Amino acid sequence: MNKPFTIKTQEAEQKIVEIINNSQLPAYALKNILQGIYAEIDRVDNEEIAKYNEEQEKSQKKESDK
Repeated sequence: MNKPFTIKTQEAEQKIVEIINNSQLPAYALKNILQGIYAEIDRVDNEEIAKYNEEQEKSQKKESDK
């Protein structure tokens, strides 16, 4: 059985916090690492949104051509 989305997000958050705590890196180093990760996630998210919008436009065009 698949876990609910909320459980998956809680588990992911807990793992991230554990890794951060175990790293024993100073806050400024963690901040730089997390900023880089956030920038990459933001880029991927924007690509997914653009792809979804393109697919919606294609779908709407196909329906209007009928």
